Amino acid sequence: TMVRVFQRTLDQLTLQVEKDIWVEKTPRHLHFLSRIEEMIDQPRFVHIIRDGRAVAASAFRLAHTHPEKWSHFSDLDAAIDRWNRCVDISLQAADRPDHAIVQYQRLVDEPETVLSKLSAFLGVGYEPAMTNDFNQSAQSVIRDDEAWKSKNKDTRLKSRRLQKFRSVLSSDEQSYVEE
Repeated sequence: TMVRVFQRTLDQLTLQVEKDIWVEKTPRHLHFLSRIEEMIDQPRFVHIIRDGRAVAASAFRLAHTHPEKWSHFSDLDAAIDRWNRCVDISLQAADRPDHAIVQYQRLVDEPETVLSKLSAFLGVGYEPAMTNDFNQSAQSVIRDDEAWKSKNKDTRLKSRRLQKFRSVLSSDEQSYVEE
């Protein structure tokens, strides 16, 4: 019943803003793909895979700057293990027609190309606003209680490559993550 109410609410909100589809972006839902497929009619899944080194560094930094929410990543092994588990799930779905795999760095480097392909996959037309209005879109999906995402409200999607990896982790930690 709760899923149906959730879906009906999202359907109504989508129609109110004159759009054709809605997107739900909760990363941990990756662990419930089969349940989502049971509950939602013809879902499409977009898996965005980021360099594991950057993910580990980000999670580790979050654990130390926002421990109230992210303390479970204060150990590098926890961040590494989570990334490995999530990538394994994504790769298991890679050949399925209702799943698209996107390399985060490619999205940053070639947003128009990647978003055009994703738009076709989702059955919607590509619009330049998808790339050009990043700030506005980010503001609409980042909640006030997600302080760690606040920088995303003020900038275009941009490449930081491994900047955080190199600045957050010591050289020994970097070697450990890469191993």
